[in-house]
Amino acid sequence: MLHGRDAQSSAIRDLFDQVRRARGGSLVVCGEAGTGKSALLTQVADDVSDFTVLTCAGVESEVEIAFAGLHQALRPIASRLGALPAVQAEAMRGALGESIGPASDYLVSAGTLALLNAAASERPVLLVVDDAQWLDRASSGAFTFAARRVSDTPVAVLFGVRSTDRHALDRTGLPEIRLDGLEPDSAARLLADWGWAPPSAECAAVIAATGGNPLALVELARARSRHAVIDEVLARGTVPLGDRLRTWYTGQLSRLSGECRDLLVVVAAEESGSPAAVLAAGALLGLPASALAEAAGLVEESCGRLRFRHPLLRSAAYTSAPWQFRAAVHRTIAAVLESEGEWERATWHRASAESGKDEALAKALEAAGATADSRGGIATTAVLLRRAAQLSVTEEGRAVRLAGAAHAAWKSGQVELGRRLLAEAPANPPGAAGVLVARSRGLIALAEGDPATAFAQLSRGAELAKDLTQVVGLLFMAVSAAYDSGRFDDAIEMTRRIARAGFREHGRWLESALDGTLAPSDVEPWRILEAGSALSGEHDAHRWLWPLVITWLGPRPRLADEFGKVVHERLRSAGMLTILTMIAPWLADLAHQLGRWREAEETAREGLRFAVDNGQRTTEAYLAGMLARFGALRGDHSDTRPVLGHHAANAELNWALGLRALAGGDHGQAADRLAALSEPDSGSTHVWTARRATADLVEALTRAERVDEATDVFAAFAPWAERSTLPWARSHLHRARALLVTDECAGEHFAAAAAHLEDLPFERARVALLHGEWLRRNRRQREAVRHLRLAVELFFDLGAPQWTDLASAQLRAAGASSARHGSPGITELTPQELQVARLASQGLTNREIGLRLFVSHRTVGYHLHKLFGKLGVANRSQLRDLNFQE
Repeated sequence: MLHGRDAQSSAIRDLFDQVRRARGGSLVVCGEAGTGKSALLTQVADDVSDFTVLTCAGVESEVEIAFAGLHQALRPIASRLGALPAVQAEAMRGALGESIGPASDYLVSAGTLALLNAAASERPVLLVVDDAQWLDRASSGAFTFAARRVSDTPVAVLFGVRSTDRHALDRTGLPEIRLDGLEPDSAARLLADWGWAPPSAECAAVIAATGGNPLALVELARARSRHAVIDEVLARGTVPLGDRLRTWYTGQLSRLSGECRDLLVVVAAEESGSPAAVLAAGALLGLPASALAEAAGLVEESCGRLRFRHPLLRSAAYTSAPWQFRAAVHRTIAAVLESEGEWERATWHRASAESGKDEALAKALEAAGATADSRGGIATTAVLLRRAAQLSVTEEGRAVRLAGAAHAAWKSGQVELGRRLLAEAPANPPGAAGVLVARSRGLIALAEGDPATAFAQLSRGAELAKDLTQVVGLLFMAVSAAYDSGRFDDAIEMTRRIARAGFREHGRWLESALDGTLAPSDVEPWRILEAGSALSGEHDAHRWLWPLVITWLGPRPRLADEFGKVVHERLRSAGMLTILTMIAPWLADLAHQLGRWREAEETAREGLRFAVDNGQRTTEAYLAGMLARFGALRGDHSDTRPVLGHHAANAELNWALGLRALAGGDHGQAADRLAALSEPDSGSTHVWTARRATADLVEALTRAERVDEATDVFAAFAPWAERSTLPWARSHLHRARALLVTDECAGEHFAAAAAHLEDLPFERARVALLHGEWLRRNRRQREAVRHLRLAVELFFDLGAPQWTDLASAQLRAAGASSARHGSPGITELTPQELQVARLASQGLTNREIGLRLFVSHRTVGYHLHKLFGKLGVANRSQLRDLNFQE
């Protein structure tokens, strides 16, 4: 299957449709080696069963054999030569080797056209001439002569030719379509077809290094060691070339002088493309600047930077040079950079020239990595530290640097790379190295969907660590692992270990937050952030995660939401993709609680996309479960499967299925699903989620007439809810109690339940529905209508159709109407379109939006075009008048 060639295939199909109407035509398909010209021509030829298909391909070894191409293409229709004028027929027989005698080029060209026309008298003809750059001159002349003269006959002629070696087709004036490298999405699909789906950052690096060349991508996917491919791409931006591409690109280089080829190695090695640095290094190597002029067709200067015409040319120029010369080039570039004060880059080039061990150089790379990390270049840090590990003299130094590289890879979203780096490290090194290896192993395990192993590694690292800030950081992440794996008691124990380590206030805050008893006065994220300066450095993500997770679990969701937006922007600008994805469930949950359901789904889907791309399976599972819950409330019945060992994700999923069954009237099924959240061996046991779903469980049990079970559930829930500071917990306490009492006290409890929900519209709507239903059953219709109408309004505005229908049915039963107007155009936007619309309404350009959403500016333009139509606006300035917050 061809990827990314829809436009070119469509152009050829249009030509075929034209030919079927007896209007012939020609197209030249041009492109670099490996861009898929032959594959495209083969596919379109196979797709036309109603054509007579004639094919030939130029062969370099036959370029001097006259009429070799003509013989290959026209032999199948040679039986029609009798229909040609005698002089043309005789010339064609001579060209095709059926007779001996002179044949002028003109007569052969005219005879070729006549023979094609004769064949087309019965059915359309398609002539495919591939590798036209290697056709013999006589055949090329005959084919192009015919191609320019088929407009009145049902004949199509397709040429395939390399764009850098066109020769005979240059002056024909034939229309052409070009095959460039594949766009990233198409290139990724091609790799996947060949069984390779690297994480997004690594995939993007491979695609950039190949320029999206399909043949290069396929050869890399078939490589024996894909890891070696990734390592070379990340370290130098080059890729190993297969035989066909190496022959082609080194062939272009071989035509140059030795001095020019050597200077191109300098261009390939000097990654910034600085002409001054290249020429200065060249001069030190004795290479004149004039040598670069010879490579004008291979290297170009754009925006003050030297660039190879194609990334594969850079790979060919660099990898075809002997190692000794490449090392000399790197040392020379390092000297130039040092003279300009660019010490970090100079260090990398010196490391690239070193083949043995060098502890001083390893330390210099380590320092360069720390600098890169502080500037937000976390992915670069991983590469620098890995090279430092390779240069390390001691095993301890090697282990420390590999663990640091793995940690940087984890932070930047390269989880697979982090796992590979840890595979190179000792299993249980002593001392500081053991702490760092345990930390990285724990974080990688957490990302890869094994929170139980993550907890074991992180807690072990905390036991080994001597530095208190390290201890607290490891315990903090161990809390997260315990939470995800449903080990609530272990999570609480970790918070107490934090307090015992000397950070009493932080331990108390986190324990209270997990227990739902955090005092509102303690929910001051900026105060917690300031206090966190003792725990971590300015650039450590933990400093921002502490206040966010504490406030997410605390009693002031609106304040947590506002702070979360600040943290999101901070992490995004720092390039911490893994941690940015980790907080997506928290931010999505806050937006959902506050009634911004579309934004919540948008946040969760974006986080899910990053999690899938970067191999963060724990977060992927959690977000998938959360999206299932969000969808269930909207009436979406999409299936989501449980994930072994991930209790938090499975709890979200069972909650979703329980809510779906509850809204659908299957109260017994709802009760069973929701009860599983507290069953020890269910695989979805999760204390926090079970507490949040308790009122739903009590409702399901009472509606299923399992009142004794409902009473037991409430009895277990009430002591915690009575001491909790969370608004929803207090509301759920009264809501559940109202369902279990049979006297007038129920109304008081419903009123009390509603009093705590100013910021939580779905919770308000649930209370209003139950209260209104109770009032209606007690024949207090007027009061019932007021509550039920509020429920309908809130459910409708949130976009919960099943719940809207339930409230509407109760409202009609109370004798009132529930008519509502249709939703505005904003509700028709997809989550991605809503993101784009919101950012565009804030005045961001397409490129700025693309950087925020990690998509191309062209994709942003595509979404804007679609959403303008849905919203009925003509330009982006009109977006400022619309409200995209709900």
